[in-house]
Amino acid sequence: MEALKSQTKLRNLWLMRCDLSTKSGPILRDLKNINNLEDLDFSWNPIGDEGLEGLMEGLKSQTKLRTLRLSFCNLSTKSVPVLRDLKNIINLEVLDVGGNDRRLHRYLGDSSNNPK
Repeated sequence: MEALKSQTKLRNLWLMRCDLSTKSGPILRDLKNINNLEDLDFSWNPIGDEGLEGLMEGLKSQTKLRTLRLSFCNLSTKSVPVLRDLKNIINLEVLDVGGNDRRLHRYLGDSSNNPK
């Protein structure tokens, strides 16, 4: 993951099934160094609600991010405020939270799994 710091022009980053967990917060925060990120897929990593908070720190400065996939990341309804903040900061077209707590879709609205 150290190599990601130098990939400032990276547009697509797919880290599916990489065994990232709640302890991966520092790694997830390093995403702030990638300025052109448009598509990020963290699916199938058990980052949970705590890991999502670390990810949020890394994504706050992502102005070009359009797709964020967080399927099967062990997210609960505790993540709703963080995900809402993220949707307000970034102009996401797709926020995929499938495979987590089913109530997330209801709390986040219809756009939480489908393009606008």
